[in-house]
Amino acid sequence: MELALKQHLRQRVGDLVLDLTRERKSQEKGETAFTPPVSLVYGLREALRMIAEEGLGRVTARHRRLSSALRVGCGALGLEPFNRPEVASSTVVALKVPQGLEGAAIVAHLRSRYGTVIAGSRSPRLHNKVIRIGTMGAVSEADIQTDLRHLKATLEDLIT
Repeated sequence: MELALKQHLRQRVGDLVLDLTRERKSQEKGETAFTPPVSLVYGLREALRMIAEEGLGRVTARHRRLSSALRVGCGALGLEPFNRPEVASSTVVALKVPQGLEGAAIVAHLRSRYGTVIAGSRSPRLHNKVIRIGTMGAVSEADIQTDLRHLKATLEDLIT
């Protein structure tokens, strides 16, 4: 905390998210400067409990296995990966949107028609050009198969 506070004071940048000067003054009074994110802390605690129960090595292996299966399945649907294989994430699969389609339309159709939630690009430069499918957390092989089935149907729905 001391090192972080020294760095914060040296920067002199106002920060609405984490003002360490204000937080330290509040802590000296036994208070918090901001409303603590209690639900996030409980969520983090539960996530860490789940990881400990499964084992970190098994969790990372599962993520690798699921993302690999998803990439293979998406390739079979004719979807190209957005990134090179050597830098591919094991927690999210990013795919190029096929010519003639928009990423936002794919995301919206999957959600409204099939109840499957994926994401588009977070970058304005790549808006409608990339879709992303997560493989992290409580995701199973059955979830990946369902995602692929819904994605295939969505592509068919939007292309015709």
